[in-house]
Amino acid sequence: MRNKQNMIICIGVALILLIMSVGNAAANDVLLDVAFDIELTQDADTNPVGTEHTVTATVTQIGFAGALPAPDGTIVNFIISGPNAAKSGSNVTTGGVATFTYTGDVVTTDIITALAYSPGFVPGVVPCTCNTVTKTWIPGGEIPEFPTIALPVVAILGLAFFFQRRKE
Repeated sequence: MRNKQNMIICIGVALILLIMSVGNAAANDVLLDVAFDIELTQDADTNPVGTEHTVTATVTQIGFAGALPAPDGTIVNFIISGPNAAKSGSNVTTGGVATFTYTGDVVTTDIITALAYSPGFVPGVVPCTCNTVTKTWIPGGEIPEFPTIALPVVAILGLAFFFQRRKE
């Protein structure tokens, strides 16, 4: 229900802005972009620090013809809030879908959202609805140091050798 209300608001604002700009548009002016609805996958996920995480955005273009998959080449900015914010990035859609992969460096929880726009347009001019997803980074599965593994193995082998020699 909330998504439908957001879409109606997006369409209404886009129509108002389009009507206002049509009267003033010259041959070389850039018209307004269409509105987009973005659905990010994996509402919540947990991974060890140092591993990769991929977010998939399904982008729908909202226009006069109704809701259609975004055309190929639509730009999607993936925005990360939190200590891994510097990992934010962009990708383009193919068949209405864009993916983004990043590696977390810090034990934290990231909040990820997205913004879509057509090439040649300014991002954020036309409203865009998008859900948010969370990514929790936990301490990585580190490889134990050599003595942690080697000492017990050597002790077991030594005991096996000792008891074998005792039998003889």
